[in-house]
Amino acid sequence: MIYDGISPFWKLSGQKVLRIMNDVQNTPDSELWHCTFSGYQATTHCNHAYRAFDRDIELLFDKLLGGLRGVLPDLRFLANHFDEPRVLIPPALGDQFSLTDMSKRHVWDTLTKFCSGGNSSSARIRQKVETFGLPFVTDPMSAMDLCRYPEYYNMHGLLLSPTSFRPIEGRVPVLSTGTPSTMGDILYPSPAYVESEFQYAGAHDVNWNKKRNNLY
Repeated sequence: MIYDGISPFWKLSGQKVLRIMNDVQNTPDSELWHCTFSGYQATTHCNHAYRAFDRDIELLFDKLLGGLRGVLPDLRFLANHFDEPRVLIPPALGDQFSLTDMSKRHVWDTLTKFCSGGNSSSARIRQKVETFGLPFVTDPMSAMDLCRYPEYYNMHGLLLSPTSFRPIEGRVPVLSTGTPSTMGDILYPSPAYVESEFQYAGAHDVNWNKKRNNLY
């Protein structure tokens, strides 16, 4: 996943990547957090144009990397605090980008407009998976490929009416906690994994004799 996420930036110099990051961060309503990681202290600091709470992005990286003082170099990165992804990378890779607010609108056409440019999993090498005669998914990447399945058009809230969808069209490195097949966000673990209210507590389990064979 990380390999695929960073591959569009391999041919860019570090200076150009930093310029792109600065430009998008300074764009009004970009809604991105600019974060710096200190390799010496193994701490992360994030800032936003007007927000104060980063939804625990700093906390996540401090917990994940806090034991690596002096091991990693100093880093700068952009993080998306929305649940919805942000980056659409066009086939013709340039240095320009555009930002649009498409919140609460049907966004299928936007998410799939670059499908004809080869943004599909069809070229991947597939490994044979034994299903033992059961209807299991045998190729998860293909099954999630929006370009291959137009019937997904109205099957997910992200496609029908996303709460906060502000796509950035261009080659911009942004960390997000989730992204569909046609988008170019770089995936990282959700900060929810380190937040106390999301931690597993056995006391909240339903007793076995009260469980039902239902899907919620």
